[in-house]
Amino acid sequence: MNQIKEKCLPSVIGDSFNDVGMICRFRGYAMTAASEEVKKYAANSFDSVADCIDCLRSFPD
Repeated sequence: MNQIKEKCLPSVIGDSFNDVGMICRFRGYAMTAASEEVKKYAANSFDSVADCIDCLRSFPD
């Protein structure tokens, strides 16, 4: 039986320049307290990881 497997990508959030690679690779997020240099690579920024998770949970499946 052939099955189509949906590719799942992780959600990532970072706060310093060493996180830029993963932010770019996975279209990730930054912490609000991160430098502007880091935030320019992020899809959005959040005050806390919990806020980011709440936002991600609000997306439709």
